[in-house]
Amino acid sequence: MLGSRLILPGPNVDAESVLDLMVQERVTFACGVPTVWLGVLRALETNPQRWKFDSPIRIACGGTAPPESLIRALDKHGCIFCIFGE
Repeated sequence: MLGSRLILPGPNVDAESVLDLMVQERVTFACGVPTVWLGVLRALETNPQRWKFDSPIRIACGGTAPPESLIRALDKHGCIFCIFGE
């Protein structure tokens, strides 16, 4: 409604595919479950120079609450968790 694009990864939800898509499509807001974000964190820490974001990525996490350690670690890579409600 506001000129946003919806990018869906299809069946490729492995961390490298998700990160490649996020960089290629210049994603600014992403949604996923903690297991996806744990994989993304592992990939970012394994290859810190491979993916560079143009701006911080805001993240919504569903399914279950993400561990605080995941939130803090992804923040160092420019991925900021949005906290909704209590």
